[in-house]
Amino acid sequence: MTRGVAADPLRWRVLEGRVRRCLVHRFPYIIYYLVEDDLLYFGALLHSTRHPETYRAAFEDL
Repeated sequence: MTRGVAADPLRWRVLEGRVRRCLVHRFPYIIYYLVEDDLLYFGALLHSTRHPETYRAAFEDL
């Protein structure tokens, strides 16, 4: 799935502001990332049972 993010990062849903999320189908994980120009910033990889607000700490400074 991360190859999918790298190949087409704008494909995945915007969650909040500029943060996007990609659900990993083989494993119960969610990838949270930002797209700026031609760069990807991966902020968090969390188990899907974690509280949904947990990812925000990774993006506080951005």
